Amino acid sequence: MNDFVFKLKSKLTPVFSQDSKIISVYVFGSSIQGLTHPKSDIDLAILVSFDKKFSLDDLLNLEVKITLALKTENYDLVVLNNAPLTLKFRIISEGIIIYNADDKMRCDFEEKVMQEYYDFLPRLKEFNAEYFSALRENYLK
Repeated sequence: MNDFVFKLKSKLTPVFSQDSKIISVYVFGSSIQGLTHPKSDIDLAILVSFDKKFSLDDLLNLEVKITLALKTENYDLVVLNNAPLTLKFRIISEGIIIYNADDKMRCDFEEKVMQEYYDFLPRLKEFNAEYFSALRENYLK
């Protein structure tokens, strides 16, 4: 775990541990890949319990707490439960877990995402091939 992730984890763990609806939190994107610049944001993803309602008010309150803990609004927060499949897969495969309250629930979620992603992958590859072929035909003449 690099210094940035360690500091982020120490600042945010108290925030996440206060909310029983939060199962896991990942940091992902440029901030963990070493590709940051002065205007880079921090990409965070939360997995919330499927058993408990996580409302818009809950999300807004969490964002306020994160802003206060980080002393910045320069972050993006993704609710994994509602994210597109390709983003879910990218986050769980490339991201770093900075908070985890329930291994079983997180692992079940990750397993489900991986199964769905690999089932969808052939169609995704076909779509991308057709899409880029159409781009080349229409714009690179």
